[in-house]
Amino acid sequence: MALEIWFYIVDDTTIQKLSEAPHLLEDFLEDKPAVPGPNHRNVDMFHFILNGTDGPVSGVKGIFHGLDAPFAIAIGEEPAAALPSEITRQLLKALRKLDETTIRKRWSQLIRRRGLVEDENEPGLDEDEKKRRRARRAEEEADRYFHQSFADLTQLCEQAVGQNQGLMWTSG
Repeated sequence: MALEIWFYIVDDTTIQKLSEAPHLLEDFLEDKPAVPGPNHRNVDMFHFILNGTDGPVSGVKGIFHGLDAPFAIAIGEEPAAALPSEITRQLLKALRKLDETTIRKRWSQLIRRRGLVEDENEPGLDEDEKKRRRARRAEEEADRYFHQSFADLTQLCEQAVGQNQGLMWTSG
């Protein structure tokens, strides 16, 4: 089972309190609405789609490259961290630059680069096999998972920013 990352809206005061008393985290999270994010198997894909590169990037855009990034506030020994309200505003600006076309283009580029989809131009393939591979690539490129995930995270950031709050994430 993949470890999912869950995002929560939280105010800066609570982030500070939880960072100083992480034993309160479990009680705090009880009955809190959360938005799912990447899991440990695809966090690198989220990073690539947000940034257009596999390499490290500076600032909040590196959130998926290392969920223990220096701009995040660690909360206890558990895999939990938070972004204060100001950093959440920066993340929202980065997410708003991702439109449907950019997400689709980067996802398509990523699956081709990683060989996750078969090449229909491989020498020696008959026309039926080429059609099958083209159809499979089109299906892979139309996958709505990343579109929906980024839309959900953008909406959560908008809500947090609108309330002058930050974000926290946990794995579970």
